[in-house]
Amino acid sequence: MTPNNPVVTTSTCRSAPANSMWLSNNTPNTRITFDLGSVQTVGAFHLWNYNEGSDLGRGVKNAGIYAGNFLLANDAPYASAGVAWGTLVENMTFTQATGQTSYAGESHTFTNPVTTRYLQIYVTSNFGPPDDDYTGISEIRFIGANIPATTITNVIRNPTTGEVTLTFTSSDSATYTVEVSTDLVGWTELDDSVDGQAAETSYTDSSFATDPAPNGKNRIFYRLTRN
Repeated sequence: MTPNNPVVTTSTCRSAPANSMWLSNNTPNTRITFDLGSVQTVGAFHLWNYNEGSDLGRGVKNAGIYAGNFLLANDAPYASAGVAWGTLVENMTFTQATGQTSYAGESHTFTNPVTTRYLQIYVTSNFGPPDDDYTGISEIRFIGANIPATTITNVIRNPTTGEVTLTFTSSDSATYTVEVSTDLVGWTELDDSVDGQAAETSYTDSSFATDPAPNGKNRIFYRLTRN
C-alpha cells in the first residue's frame, strides 16, 4: 500500500483499535494506491470509510478507481499520467461512516472484473467542509472475481481455405492466449493477446490453411487460456 503522504491518527476503526486508519495530509484530490502483490482479477471490494467520531466528514465521498499497469514514482495519480500508465475503472460514490464501533462498512462491485496489480483510489471529494481536505479510510478488503471457465463452443474449418475458426466463451475485460497442437503434447502459441468480446469471441487460425492433413495428422487440437 502506498498512500499519498499518510498521517496516522488515533481513531475508531471497526472495533476501535487506535492508530489504525489512513489519513491524507490535507491535500485536495488525494489518492492511495494498493499493490496486490501480483496481477489479480478483482470483482469487488469492501470499504470501511473514515470512522473517527469527531471527523466523519473526512471519509471518502466521491472517487475514481484506477487500475495501474505500473507503480508510479512518488505515488503520482493515474488520473493525470495517461492510459499508458493506468486507466479509470469507474467512478464511485461512498457512504459516510457512523462513528460507531459496530460500523460494518459496505461492499462495492465493479461493473466488470478488473485484472491488474495496482489499484488506486483517487479522491475527488469528502464529506467535510470545503476547508477540510484531510481524507481517509479505515480499511479496505479486495475480493477476487468469480471467473467463469473459458469454453470452446464451436470449431469450424473452411473446406475451401483450410482456415479454422474457434468460438469460445469470453469476457470483454480479458485477453486470451490461443495454442495449437497435433498430439496434445507439444503446443505452439498462435496468439497471446486475443481481445475478448462480451459473451463470445471468435478467432481464426490460418496456420494450417494449405495443409489438408496438418503435419501428416488427421486431427489438430486447440486450447485457450485467460491471461
